[in-house]
Amino acid sequence: MNEGLFERLQDQINDRELGEFLSPLDLLELSDELHDLLRHIMRRGPTSAQELAEALGMEVEQAGALLTQLANRSFLATVPGTSPVRYRATLGRRRARKLPEGMWSSLADRLGEGGS
Repeated sequence: MNEGLFERLQDQINDRELGEFLSPLDLLELSDELHDLLRHIMRRGPTSAQELAEALGMEVEQAGALLTQLANRSFLATVPGTSPVRYRATLGRRRARKLPEGMWSSLADRLGEGGS
């Protein structure tokens, strides 16, 4: 059982290392079809091409191709150990925000002023 846990953790680490940074603009660039598909997965959770095709009324091959497109662009990742393959929304990683320089010293100064 622990092996499955460690494999999942390693997969998450690999996803974070390899994932591209995505911005909200990347979502706006998606076609309506891809946007609807991604929204469905975000709301319903991991899904297979067959499940997606049934839910959205499309051919399984078309659903599979769209899932692959989104996965190649880092919007989706495969769920390890599932058969048939299931996809989950990842939306890539967000860039870390850099804190303003001197923020902590400024805060300490203000707290010191207010307490006097």
